[in-house]
Amino acid sequence: MDREALDRLIADLTSLKQSLAAPAPHPGLDVDRSEWLSGLLAYSPDVISILDLEGRLIYLSRTGTDVDPRSLHGHVAAEYIPVPYRERWLDALARALVTKQAQQLELLSTMALWWETRIIPIERDGAVTYLLSIAKDITAQKRAEAELAVRDAQLRLALEASGMGQWSWNVETDTVVLDAAARRVFAWPEQNDDLKLESFLGLVQSEDRERVKTALLRAVEKGEYPDTTFRIALADGAVRWILSKGQVLKDESGKGRELVGGMIDITDGKRTEAQLHRSQKLEAIGQLAGGVAHDFNNLLVAILGNLSLARETPDDEERGTLLAEALAAGNRAAELTRQLLAFSTRQPVDQEMIDVNLMLGDTLKLLRRLVPESVKMDFIGAHRLPRVLGDRGQLEQVVVNLCVNARDAMPHGGKLAIETELVLVNGRFRDTHPWVRAGRYVLVSVTDTGVGIPPEALDHVFEPFFTTKAQGSGLGLATAYGIVRRHGGFMHVYSEVGKGTTFKVYLPVSARDAADVGTKVQGPVRGGSETILVAEDEPRVRAVVVRILQRAGYRVITAEDGEEAVRKFGQQSPPFDLVLLDAVMPNKGGTEALAEIRSQAPTVAAILCSGYSDSLASVSTLGEGVTFLPKPYEPDELLRIVRQRLDAR
Repeated sequence: MDREALDRLIADLTSLKQSLAAPAPHPGLDVDRSEWLSGLLAYSPDVISILDLEGRLIYLSRTGTDVDPRSLHGHVAAEYIPVPYRERWLDALARALVTKQAQQLELLSTMALWWETRIIPIERDGAVTYLLSIAKDITAQKRAEAELAVRDAQLRLALEASGMGQWSWNVETDTVVLDAAARRVFAWPEQNDDLKLESFLGLVQSEDRERVKTALLRAVEKGEYPDTTFRIALADGAVRWILSKGQVLKDESGKGRELVGGMIDITDGKRTEAQLHRSQKLEAIGQLAGGVAHDFNNLLVAILGNLSLARETPDDEERGTLLAEALAAGNRAAELTRQLLAFSTRQPVDQEMIDVNLMLGDTLKLLRRLVPESVKMDFIGAHRLPRVLGDRGQLEQVVVNLCVNARDAMPHGGKLAIETELVLVNGRFRDTHPWVRAGRYVLVSVTDTGVGIPPEALDHVFEPFFTTKAQGSGLGLATAYGIVRRHGGFMHVYSEVGKGTTFKVYLPVSARDAADVGTKVQGPVRGGSETILVAEDEPRVRAVVVRILQRAGYRVITAEDGEEAVRKFGQQSPPFDLVLLDAVMPNKGGTEALAEIRSQAPTVAAILCSGYSDSLASVSTLGEGVTFLPKPYEPDELLRIVRQRLDAR
C-alpha cells in the first residue's frame, strides 16, 4: 500500500481516531506518520486486517504463522475459514454493512487456530467504505476450555457413578443450590429452585435438624466445615442416611461467604456397619462359647448336687447351707447369661452410668477363658475413677476384641496389661488432634508384648476388612472404633515390631457422674390380695411364678399361651387387677395378647417378661402402664415390680 492510499485510509478510520491517530510530535522530533502506523499494526498482539465491501483483504498486519501477510492481499478472507464457520463470518460481514454496527464472533481458521474476532464498519459521509477486523488468538484458551469440559464431564460421570451430589449455600443471599444428583438424594423436584436454608433443614429428620444447623453456622464462623452425618425423611416414609463433606469459601475479611461440598447416600453403608457390628459380636461369642459351656456345666453340677442333698438331709441348718450354695450358683449362671446376651445385643441395652473398673473386672473373668496360661494378665485400675455414660455390652465388646487381638499377637506367651486412668485432653494434644473434644476422659490402655504391627499397616488397622492375621475377618477393630466414636470417644494405637502394641481407648467422663450417689436401699417387699393373670408357656417357670405370687397373698389364674390369656381375661369377673405375660409364646405372643387385652381394658396394669430385647421395642407402642421385666429375675424383684404396678393404677 503506497503512502497516498495509507493517508486516505487513516482519514476514513473515524471510529478509531483516538487509538490510531499519530501522537503530537515532540519539538525537534521528525515522526514519519506512515512508519509509525505500520509499526503499530505490525507489532500488535492482535491480527488487524482491512477488507473492502466484498470481503477482500486490503491490508493484513500478520497471519499468526510464518506466511507473509502481503501475499494474501486481494484474497477473499472467507477462503481461510472452514466451511462450518464460513457462513457465520459472511453473516457477520453482512450485518455490519446493513446495521453499521460492530459485530463480534469466534472463528476457527484453516490453520486450526481459534480467533475472537471483532468486525468494525468504517464510514465516510454516512456510507460504509471499509471493514476493519481485529482478531485475537484464543487458541490456548479454547484448548483449556475443551480440557476443562472433558474433566467436568468426567467429574459428573464419577459423581453420577458414586451417587454423590453437589450442594452450595450462599450465606449472604441464603440460597441453597442442589445439583441433579443431590436432588435425587433428597427427592427434591427439579422445577423447584426456591431453596433456602430453613426449607433445606426441613428435609432433615427432626432429631438431627438442630445439629446440622449448628454445624453450618459454626462452619461460617470458624471457616471449617466438619464431615456431617444426618438422616432425611422422604415423603414415602423412608429414612436415608446422608454423609456431607464441604468447604468454606471466605471473603476478603476472612469471613465465610459460601459453603460448597458434596453429599452421598450412605444408608446401605449404615446397614453394612450394623451387620459388621453384629458379625464381630457373634465371633466373640463363638470364642467364649467353649469356656462358658464348661462353666455352665460346673454350675449345673453345683445347683443340682446341692438341691439333691438338700432334699435328702433332715438337718434344717445344713439344708439352708445347701440351698444357699445352689442359689449362689444359680445367680452366677444368670450373670453369665446376661453377659452373653449383652454381647449378642439380645438383652435390653440402655445408656447407663458405667464404672469402668467394675465393668473390666467382670469382663476379664470371661477373658481368662480365652487367654492361655502362657499369657500373664494384669489389671491396674485407677483409684476413684469417674463414671462414663454408655452401653455396657458394646464397651465390653471393645475390650474383648482388643484382648483377643493381643492374645493372637503372643502365640508363644507374654504379658497382657489392662490399665485405667483419668486424663484431661486439651492444649497441645488438641493442636495435633483438632477433631478431639476437650475435656476429661477415662483412658483404658490395653498393652501386649506381642509381635507388633508393621508401620505400613498402622494407618489401616481401623479400616473394615483390613487384617494382619492369616485368618482374620478385618471386622473387629473397625467395629470397636465405631463403638468408641458413637460414645463420643476416640482410639489410638502405638506399636513397634517385635516389642508389642498398645491400644488406648478414650471415653468421655459423664457430666451426670456427680449426681450418682450409689445404690438405693430397697425396703421390704409387700404382698397383696389382688387377682393376677399369668401367661407363661414354660410349665416350670409358670409354676415358680404362681408359687411366688400365691405366697405373697395374690390370687393367680394361669394361661399357657397368648390366645388363652385373651380368652380368660374376657371371661373374668370381676376383672383382673394385673396381667403378667411372657413376651414369646406359641399361638400368640405376649405383646399381641396385651394389645387385645388393652382394647377391652385400656388401663389394666401389665408386666411383660422376656429374656430378649426384641420385646422391649414393642412395649412403647402399648401405651402407659406397661413395665418390662427382663429374665431371669429374683422373687423379690418380681414381687416389687408387681406391687409398684398395682399401686400406680
